[in-house]
Amino acid sequence: MKIIIRSPNWIGDAVLCLSSITYLKEKMPRAHITVLAKDWVKEIFLNHPSVDEIISLDRPKISLIKNIKKLNFDVGILFTNSFSSACLFYLSGLKKRIGYKTDFRNAFLTEKIPLPKNLDKLHQRDYYLEIIKKLVSGNELPKNPFLYLTNEEITKTDRMLESLGINKDTIIIGMCPGASYGSAKMWGVKNFWSLAGKITENKNAKVLIFGSRKEEELGEIIREDIEDAINLCGKTTTRELMALIKKCDVFITNDTGPMHVASALNIPTIAIFGPTNIDRTSPLGPSVIIKKDVICSPCKHRICPSKNHECMGKISIDEVFETVEKQLK
Repeated sequence: MKIIIRSPNWIGDAVLCLSSITYLKEKMPRAHITVLAKDWVKEIFLNHPSVDEIISLDRPKISLIKNIKKLNFDVGILFTNSFSSACLFYLSGLKKRIGYKTDFRNAFLTEKIPLPKNLDKLHQRDYYLEIIKKLVSGNELPKNPFLYLTNEEITKTDRMLESLGINKDTIIIGMCPGASYGSAKMWGVKNFWSLAGKITENKNAKVLIFGSRKEEELGEIIREDIEDAINLCGKTTTRELMALIKKCDVFITNDTGPMHVASALNIPTIAIFGPTNIDRTSPLGPSVIIKKDVICSPCKHRICPSKNHECMGKISIDEVFETVEKQLK
């Protein structure tokens, strides 16, 4: 059987859907599984043993539809909820199209799944699994997502770290101070700057700051006056980001895509949560979640309507630093 899966559009969600792809491959080992993904997330699926092929979504739609038709897939699985993604599979002639009943797209689906009643309590990993269970049966818990790096990528990363003055004995602390969702998810750049200063008081520690090109300025603020902090925002591909995070002893992050990357690489992760729901998006690997119970959380706002940003404001630098120290012991 040939199966095409429309990947989620964000790195964190792409990581989490790997559990369902792995589950599907275990149940249907002879199935040929193709992932259709945007260019900025498709690298998540590279070298994964459950993924046989990856197709880029970022190409002219008529050309893409012709290509999908030519490949004669038996089933299309939609991890996205959009009207356009269901329409694409319909126009591509897929006989079986499975996805959630959302965004007025029922006419384009052959298997219409109602949204789970316990959605607020259902982890995103299991949200994707509910779709897979329309194709295969089973009551086993899905495995946590895992990412796969090549030996070549690891060797290249070792050379990169060496050029940055980092050796095997260096304590490497990763930081992700941004959040593409919005500023409400961010602990605050000054907090990360103060934390980086405390961490690098240990002369054997280096801080690597990760983020997109849009977050380069955040990285520069944290790096300012801290010799042992290195701003890598906007300077890595997704695969390079994965390989560098794999080298970290601890990874400190807001609720972001790189949080799930670190978790899927089994790196001890300190996840700082504010307006989002930990039941839905918590990291699944070795992690400590720092979150304060405030009356308005989880609000899911992109920008906090309050001047105090209380859910993040109550998280102290000392508390996060002490958590880092415990993870290093």
